[in-house]
Amino acid sequence: MKKVKIYSPAKINLNLKVLNFDANFRKHKLKSKVSLLKLSDEIQIMKSKSLNIKYYDYKKKLILVEI
Repeated sequence: MKKVKIYSPAKINLNLKVLNFDANFRKHKLKSKVSLLKLSDEIQIMKSKSLNIKYYDYKKKLILVEI
């Protein structure tokens, strides 16, 4: 079974400003400054017959979320 592994880098928002609301896209326009960290979450995706999410907290404890 093929497994895809991706990393989601951590960031810190240094500031965040809401500029306005774009009615066409129904979203707020934002301006922010961020700093990327040398930390990341590892995300593994693989084909499965069941719909669930296995999440490991920082202590490597398994938390299972069934959908």
